[in-house]
Amino acid sequence: MRILLFGEYSNVHHTLCEALRRAGHEVLLVSDGDGWKNYPRDVDLRRTKEGPLGSLMYLSKLATLLPKLRGYDVVQIVNPIFLDVKARWNRWMFDYLRKHNGIVSVGCFGDDYYVISRMQDDEYLSYTDFYAAGRKIDHEVNRRRIEAWTKGPKAELTQYVMRQADCMVPCLYEYWKVYDTPEFHSRLCYIPLPIDMRQCCPSNSSNPSNSSNPSNPVRILFAVQKQRGLMKGTDQLEPLFDRLAKEYSDKVTLCKVESVPFEQYQQLVAEADVVVDQLYSFTPAMAALQSMSQGKVVISGYEPKYRQFIDGPAISGIINLRPFDDAHNYEILRSTLTDRKKIAQLQEGSRAFVRRYHDADEVARQFVEFWSLASSSKRSSHR
Repeated sequence: MRILLFGEYSNVHHTLCEALRRAGHEVLLVSDGDGWKNYPRDVDLRRTKEGPLGSLMYLSKLATLLPKLRGYDVVQIVNPIFLDVKARWNRWMFDYLRKHNGIVSVGCFGDDYYVISRMQDDEYLSYTDFYAAGRKIDHEVNRRRIEAWTKGPKAELTQYVMRQADCMVPCLYEYWKVYDTPEFHSRLCYIPLPIDMRQCCPSNSSNPSNSSNPSNPVRILFAVQKQRGLMKGTDQLEPLFDRLAKEYSDKVTLCKVESVPFEQYQQLVAEADVVVDQLYSFTPAMAALQSMSQGKVVISGYEPKYRQFIDGPAISGIINLRPFDDAHNYEILRSTLTDRKKIAQLQEGSRAFVRRYHDADEVARQFVEFWSLASSSKRSSHR
């Protein structure tokens, strides 16, 4: 297959790109590297200047690329907004890609109209980062997300793209649940996030013999992205970890950092036993999975419905907590993170879980199989 991957989200497309190439496919990855994270890509679409002049420069760069964006069997865009310009230009490019290529697949990898609209109550999920424990989670970040996606050009674009796309790929149980409706079901396929296990060797801190030594404190990494902390529920988690570190200072050490560069974050993960990811998720996402692939225990999503959905194991390396239930959460943290034997068991489960469900080569195979079905369906409909 000739495959064009457009846009980036937390290294998903780059990891998928490399796995597809190992399987013999021809792949072109066009992205901005996901902003400051600067993930690898074949064609760089970073915006170098803001304002009208910056948009003009960006569109000019894009125009020179147009001849290279034709003739692919599959195009996958990372989101309905996959260009760093206004919605109308994203729609124009989406139509161009549909006209000059085989099928267009949309990655349901983050915020969009349907995700934001359907996560504001418990109709689809028992809790989200907008709604939990019978209450709305109301803060400035969420208000901006609702304003951006549920009205105006982005909302209209999302509805247009999702109705016109040949297929859609949600990467989390939450997104699959939002999109598994009569309107989209026939074009929908949940495919897990890809992790390159070849590049994820266990670090020394994950060595079972080291982890089982009761004299070694459990090292906990609590890293917050300043702009995303409220979305991830770290405001609820921080007091619990502060208390744990104070009451069990002989058994745990807490490393707290905020908005560190990606390379520094990777080093901190390598030195940790436990990585705090987020509170509101049903499903572990890229940051949690990458930590797990190194044998780390993560605080992230492993809700029973998700576990049932994937037929997952009892021990996964994930510690699942409940929003707005501090007493329950603290007891789980206290009983687990102060026990080196439990930590060692969870660490063994982490890599096994990622290898079983998220190995990049297997994920790439699932994408190719789904895209092939979508291509066949499109050809049949045009006969």
